Amino acid sequence: MKTKIAYFLIFFFAFILTISPVLAVNPNGSSAYDGLEKGNSSVMHLYMYEKDASWDVVDGGAWGKMTFNKNKNSLVFNGHGLDANREYSVIHYMGDNPNLSRDKLHMIAIGTSTSGGEVNIKGSWDVWKGKFWLVPVSDLKGMAGDKVLDNLTNWNPGDYLFEYNDLSSIGLVSFP
Repeated sequence: MKTKIAYFLIFFFAFILTISPVLAVNPNGSSAYDGLEKGNSSVMHLYMYEKDASWDVVDGGAWGKMTFNKNKNSLVFNGHGLDANREYSVIHYMGDNPNLSRDKLHMIAIGTSTSGGEVNIKGSWDVWKGKFWLVPVSDLKGMAGDKVLDNLTNWNPGDYLFEYNDLSSIGLVSFP
């Protein structure tokens, strides 16, 4: 009987640890105040979400969190609920309208989602303002990490994750 209880407790805590990050993310809740959480003075977390045609966050849709350290010029993106086995890139978009300015972006880093739709992408970047998106590599032309302007070849926003607000408009990030 004690063995069964021990196994149950192990399973229960493993389950709670696995699902609690998913339950904690709410685009209108405290975990994503305007899409940005402040860590220590140099580490921050930017949440990205699947959005609909009205630009509202899709309830139960794909999402991710980009943790970045502006002092070390590094980022880690973890995405959930994505298409399986698909190559994605974290991009920095600097234009106003992707239909008019498809050449105002940099591919920062690339990763391939798992069969369960999870992706982990690590990269290096040093411009912490503007818009950051997750975009399938099939919609991009260029090379990640080379800091040369790349191109958005197709506009399929239903396949992308967008920041809740861009870093410049939030006003919580100070820039040199």
